[in-house]
Amino acid sequence: MNIAETLHGLVFDDEPKSTQAPKATPQPGIAPKPILSNSQPVNQSGFVADSVDQRMVEMLRTRLQSCSAQATINKFMAAADSLKRFIPDERQRYQAAVEQMQLAGVSPQEIVGAFDALNNALEDQTTKYKATSDAQKSLLRPKQDNVAKLSRELERKQAEIKEMNSQIDTLTADITTEQRRIEATDRRFETALNAVRQEIQNSASQIRTYIEDK
Repeated sequence: MNIAETLHGLVFDDEPKSTQAPKATPQPGIAPKPILSNSQPVNQSGFVADSVDQRMVEMLRTRLQSCSAQATINKFMAAADSLKRFIPDERQRYQAAVEQMQLAGVSPQEIVGAFDALNNALEDQTTKYKATSDAQKSLLRPKQDNVAKLSRELERKQAEIKEMNSQIDTLTADITTEQRRIEATDRRFETALNAVRQEIQNSASQIRTYIEDK
């Protein structure tokens, strides 16, 4: 339950009060308690203030200060804080702060409504931020499209390279086979050449012998 819901229950509680809460004048110089306390969950997704970007938190708090409802909330929270040492019980302290605000001309409904208005202002900030974020994301689309285009081109090139490698393997195998065939033919030719040369030499040697003996 957030502080606005808690306050709503305190302000509009129909049960009779058992004791009259003492009144005290807000002390000057007491800073209003931030609506987003570091000890309170920021949202329902499990994130607490310690896990969020504190600069973002302070930025949102600063922007909410321009909301007219923030002034009412600041006065109410300052009044409640000024009563803290006099009224330890939170329920009684908030009720006493509501009574002080009534004396200042601010009704309980206005106090609760101020929290609703502040929440609406926060939703406006959400809308503005989303528009800015979406605009920044749209600037990334050309680069994303280019990455997709280059990826498709890379896939095409890789397919071409794969095909080229396959052709190289086939040609290499053909070259190896032809080289072996040629080398084998060369050896057979060399063998035949030597045989014929030897025949010629033998015949020439024999005829030379016959001629010389004549």
